[in-house]
Amino acid sequence: MSRASCISHPEGERLILIRKWQLEACEQDDCAAALLNLFEYWHNIKLEHNSQAKNYNDVAQRHGDSGTQIETLLQWHTTEQLEASLLNIFNKRRIHSAIESLVSLKFISVHRNPNPRYAFDKTKHFLFNPNEISRWLKEYYLKKTSFQSKPKDENQNVVDEESISDLSMVQNDLIDSDDLHQSIGANRTNDDYKNDQRLVQSDSTVTTNCTKQYTKNTYQDYLPRLPTQKHIILANDEKNSSFAFEVFWDKWVALTNKHINKRKSHGIFSNLVMSTEDPLLSNILEALEKQMQEKALRQKLNLFVPQWPNPSSWLLEARWEDEVHLDAEFYKAEILRTNSGLTQNKQTIKQQREYYLDGQYKSRITGSQDEKSSSIANRQDAIRRFDEEFRNRARNT
Repeated sequence: MSRASCISHPEGERLILIRKWQLEACEQDDCAAALLNLFEYWHNIKLEHNSQAKNYNDVAQRHGDSGTQIETLLQWHTTEQLEASLLNIFNKRRIHSAIESLVSLKFISVHRNPNPRYAFDKTKHFLFNPNEISRWLKEYYLKKTSFQSKPKDENQNVVDEESISDLSMVQNDLIDSDDLHQSIGANRTNDDYKNDQRLVQSDSTVTTNCTKQYTKNTYQDYLPRLPTQKHIILANDEKNSSFAFEVFWDKWVALTNKHINKRKSHGIFSNLVMSTEDPLLSNILEALEKQMQEKALRQKLNLFVPQWPNPSSWLLEARWEDEVHLDAEFYKAEILRTNSGLTQNKQTIKQQREYYLDGQYKSRITGSQDEKSSSIANRQDAIRRFDEEFRNRARNT
């Protein structure tokens, strides 16, 4: 049952809400936990609008019109908007680091503008991943139940699937209990984590106060042990991912000659590609080849060639999805525009030179016209005479 506050808070004011499990999921990074709750909030809004938008587009298509409502679950936020949503508690650098942490945990993914017409748009689009968070919550629930006391009835040791599904539902509910939430503030102390440290503290207590026959080793025998097979699988996955990254890195260095941010790129790449058999790896390598061919074509056509970004940015922004044009006909309009600009510049310079020479000649020749016997035939003759006088004057000086 929710409680009424003794203070009447202003309506519509922004609120930062962080749950305890969000802090643990984000490894005690309060900025990442706050962003996780913010992305969850907007994802719920997107889900509500998505069904209405789909119905609206279906009705429009049945009547021969094109759908105008956006059905994607992507949400976009600028860094300034994220700062304002978090009440300016965290700076831009901290927010960027928290986003990379959430991406590495697979709680969110970062994309570019899905509309190919706006490929120039660099605003980051975020996709909230509730399935990955629900999977983490199941493990979190199992970990909490494993440290509880042994039940009297053996049937009680079976985990209730309904309770797991209830816990895994990521919702933005009201604050019902102080034990499930934790606010951001400078007055946060270590008392909030006493329950989490109880098991660690009991280890030293047992070793100091118990008898000799009950040693630390025998105490550890009663602790629940994690299966070793899982660690073997994880080690193999990390090995395959590292080998796949080396394949990508060799290709990247050979094409771009950029050796920077290898460790950061490895962390981002390991969350995208699991092994060398992952089809995404072949897509990334193929995109690198095509983008290199596009740059070579633009250089051949004397067009502007953009530089390669940092590898970490290239991976984080999914730049392998960029549209590539390898047909010279595509650049015809750009070539014509460039050439017309150069021609126009040349004509402008020529006209300015002629006007300058003509004006200088008139001011110079008009005063001495009576002294000279030869007459000026035309304008070109005037310019020619001025050039001759200018060269003679320069030669004499």
